[in-house]
Amino acid sequence: METNAFSQSYNLGGLIAEHRANPKAQKESLLAGWGLIAVGAIFAIIGLAVSKGEWPDLLIAAAGLPVALIGVFALLGRQRRRDLCVRLFTDGFTRTLGGQTVAVRWDDVTEVWQNVIETYRGSAHTNTTYIYTVRLADGRKFVFNNQVDKIAGLGAAMQKACAERMFPRARAACDAGESVAFGPFAVSRIGLSAGGKTLPWEQVERVELRRGVLHVMQKGQRRDWAFAMASKIPNLPVLMALANQNSPKR
Repeated sequence: METNAFSQSYNLGGLIAEHRANPKAQKESLLAGWGLIAVGAIFAIIGLAVSKGEWPDLLIAAAGLPVALIGVFALLGRQRRRDLCVRLFTDGFTRTLGGQTVAVRWDDVTEVWQNVIETYRGSAHTNTTYIYTVRLADGRKFVFNNQVDKIAGLGAAMQKACAERMFPRARAACDAGESVAFGPFAVSRIGLSAGGKTLPWEQVERVELRRGVLHVMQKGQRRDWAFAMASKIPNLPVLMALANQNSPKR
């Protein structure tokens, strides 16, 4: 009933997908929380047991307090995320957290940022952390990370929905002679700009994303003409689409 009410009230359209709290992350928060509380208690017990009223012993006992508090906050955060749910609709999304549900239309989104962090141990891949930040025209910000189940799919779906609405506006602005900013880059009818310089489209060899870094290659050059971390570029799919449209086909 609540989902239907929000969908109708904000004209969000039909429900596409639902992403709840990541059960693995919730379990890890539970273990980490109680583990930190236990470590803090051990520090306090040892410090008090050996204490003779001297400062070094009392400091050992006191050191357990902040450790235990971190564990308490971890458990409180886990409790708050028990009802976490992000629902995707054709024209927007809702986020439920801590008993409160907020609705957002795709048309109100101005920026989507992605930060994908790959973790390796030696040459073996061990983990991938996803962070997607959505900013609205009214200044509000929503951050989605691995606490959400199937976060990679959620982030990709959000980027796609927003890009489909942003790309026509960005293309129209370029066609009208304006420059559209994407963090360290700017796109215009003339070319791609970065660091105070502009590379005409006819000189663009390719624009590609590799391992979290956007590379801009100039024809006839081996080194990057410009590059930037993907996490520093808002609306990256829109920038890629504009570059693909304007760059000469190889």
